[in-house]
Amino acid sequence: MSDELLDAITYSTTEEGIKEQLDTLLPNAGRVFNFHTALDTVRAMDAYLRKPELYQLNDYHYLLLYDALLNLCDLHNEAIKDCETEEDRIQLSQIGDYLIRELLFDEMVDIYFFDTDFLLNPDDAFNLGMQGRNGLNVSEETFHISQGFAPHPEELELKEYEGEAPAPPEASPYFGSKSKVYPDFDYKINSSAL
Repeated sequence: MSDELLDAITYSTTEEGIKEQLDTLLPNAGRVFNFHTALDTVRAMDAYLRKPELYQLNDYHYLLLYDALLNLCDLHNEAIKDCETEEDRIQLSQIGDYLIRELLFDEMVDIYFFDTDFLLNPDDAFNLGMQGRNGLNVSEETFHISQGFAPHPEELELKEYEGEAPAPPEASPYFGSKSKVYPDFDYKINSSAL
């Protein structure tokens, strides 16, 4: 995502062009992030990902991840679809040791995002009122995102996770050596039947 953002600013010569690119790359997060804040936050998230400690993400971070995942899936799937030869398709499908022909965005969101309240419609969030938002556990941060409020720098600080560390992930139940899509729900069904 940081490469995509850098390309956007490199090839856009006007503020309007940069805003247009930001809206394309970050259709949801672009409502609350400007270019520099988005780039800095993506870079910080990438740096913290490489640390051994676990860090807590908030809805601003998840909003960026949501759009980054959408962008990744779109780019990957379009590139595979546009291949003229099977050899090119195989080369572009290679992710590590696997050949992934299609990344399924909606299915990944269902698996990896515990909620998507950060996508709440501004009018719906406002019309819920305080009591309605509290009843649905819509945080103040989520409400601010729905209303298009830019994040405060403190809201973008990644804080070390203080809960119990989760168990290391085992092999994915949504993917196997013969899977051509990710996530592969047929793999989960077939592997659980064994």
